[in-house]
Amino acid sequence: MRVRLARLADSRVLEAAMRTNQHHEQGVFVARSAFPRRPEAVGPARNWAAQVYREWGGGSEEQAEICALLVSELATNAVLHADGERFEVTVWPKHVIDVRDTSTEKPEARASGMNDENGRGLLLVDALSEEFEVIQVDGGKIVRFRLAREG
Repeated sequence: MRVRLARLADSRVLEAAMRTNQHHEQGVFVARSAFPRRPEAVGPARNWAAQVYREWGGGSEEQAEICALLVSELATNAVLHADGERFEVTVWPKHVIDVRDTSTEKPEARASGMNDENGRGLLLVDALSEEFEVIQVDGGKIVRFRLAREG
């Protein structure tokens, strides 16, 4: 039975209703969770990704915080710029995380003024990740980043 997450208003109910799938994809074990495309889902998406990253031995606490920040930026982009009812976050082995949404528009970094509240998400992803890419897929896109390995 699928819960229609888009109708949930309370963040505690939202967190309880999220479904996490852990499975093999492309020959590796991944964790994936879907979130409603609503502003109040960004925090739970960020927290979920950082927790999975920590549990899988992703690195230092600083790396987990960077993971959380970058997922927050990409989830916010999905909420603001995509259509559809949800977005997905996937944590892969080897420090790879991605956010999938239903927008087919390729995101582009833009110049932001000192007082602008928006426009820095991709700049942060570029600056704080080892690499990132945008992958066009049927029904949307995936923004994937890899955090640097420590050591």
